[in-house]
Amino acid sequence: MLSKQDETTIIPEVVGKGLKVIATSMAGKIVEAVAHENYPNVIGVQFHPENRMLWESEPQFKLSPKDAPFSFKGLLEGNPPSFAFNKGIWQWLGPKLMEGRR
Repeated sequence: MLSKQDETTIIPEVVGKGLKVIATSMAGKIVEAVAHENYPNVIGVQFHPENRMLWESEPQFKLSPKDAPFSFKGLLEGNPPSFAFNKGIWQWLGPKLMEGRR
């Protein structure tokens, strides 16, 4: 695994023992999420699904000052597998978090 601050690159064929790749970058070169083969509640993600900007529709983010602003939600919605993955994470994780609060 190679790591640079908040970016991690893992060659999909070289994940840890007992782990399977469940999400990659669009190019398939960066592993974005792994799950344990024997323990379905053990997952690891390389993104921040809790970031409120993922769910706001108003364009507020620019890659450079000259770029038109965009929204992360629009970016996700423009890539249906990414949007479905993020939505699925919260459909699974939300109830787990609520169970833990009891």
